[in-house]
Amino acid sequence: MHVHNLGVQAFERNYRFCEDAVEPEYYPPEQMRYFMGYERPDGRVGTRNYLLVISTVNCSASVSSYVARRFEGVSRDYPNVDGVMAITHKGGCGVALGSEDYFQLQRTLAGFAKHPNVFGYVIIGLGCEVNQTQDLIVNESLGRITTIDRPPKVITIQGAGGTQAAVEMGVQAVAEMLLGRTPAEGRNSRSPS
Repeated sequence: MHVHNLGVQAFERNYRFCEDAVEPEYYPPEQMRYFMGYERPDGRVGTRNYLLVISTVNCSASVSSYVARRFEGVSRDYPNVDGVMAITHKGGCGVALGSEDYFQLQRTLAGFAKHPNVFGYVIIGLGCEVNQTQDLIVNESLGRITTIDRPPKVITIQGAGGTQAAVEMGVQAVAEMLLGRTPAEGRNSRSPS
């Protein structure tokens, strides 16, 4: 840079550049295009309908995956359910309680749970991790699944008595959610495209 590049000169400002803008003419409701989606209680719309098995810690990732695998092909029996997915990660234990990493992990897991393509979730933890299931639920307001209006099933491997027992409890929790689903009954015509 040189001094001759830093000179300030007078210039005109034209604030009338958008005065010719016109209000758009919206289609009347009967002419709107819609897509088949799942309207959620908060007004958002999902294009898919998944049930999640969320692991709070790396130590419960295997259990979460085993539970989800038991429901491969679930859409054959439940055509309005796109699948059961395990949300796993490699954190949750070796993180400082109350640190930014701790809260970022919780926000990320809650983001999956609250996504409009998700109608329900089961939370699985080990039981002794830093990212405790109840802390996640309280900190991220996950105590009520709004789409089915009930609390999530929470399982800890230690509380269940081991891996196999936790897997069976998770399978049962997912099966109950599939049988008792309400807004997932069918796709609703909703939302202009």
